[in-house]
Amino acid sequence: KPEMVKENAKALFERSESPTRGDGKIKIAYFFDFNCGHCKRQTEVIKSVLKNTKEVQIIYKNFPVLGPSSEVAARAALAAHQQHKYIEFFDELQNVQQKTPEEMTKIAKKLGLDMKKWEADQNGEAVNDELNSVRELATNMKIGGTPFLAIAPDKIFPGRVDQLQEIVNTML
Repeated sequence: KPEMVKENAKALFERSESPTRGDGKIKIAYFFDFNCGHCKRQTEVIKSVLKNTKEVQIIYKNFPVLGPSSEVAARAALAAHQQHKYIEFFDELQNVQQKTPEEMTKIAKKLGLDMKKWEADQNGEAVNDELNSVRELATNMKIGGTPFLAIAPDKIFPGRVDQLQEIVNTML
């Protein structure tokens, strides 16, 4: 329901702990799971929109709903965020077929992360807080799966949105 976007606007669009890409005035909260096939496609659409439109900001909501390996991937990426490397980690992880702990460690090393900190942060307070915040938000908004997009001030799109560019264009 569109009013849910307004009611949860602060948690959706203004939570400083949520990773972001772009800094435009059109704010899009993106609930995704690293193991979700439709999310992979949605991510490609989002990247294309970001390339074409400087007026967009994506707020990443890590919502691991597809089991333990999704949780591990979300924690690894959010731990990279603690070292300001979320976007790089996200992009690398998108391109990996098997999202195993070994692959994630390779990515972390490639990005030059402080490995001890990265490993500790995966179960640290900041990562736990962010995941709990997203789960609570998803519950409040009755979001059952991924992908899910909420666009300020009042648009919601459960499922994949291939025509995101057209939607954004109407808001420019």
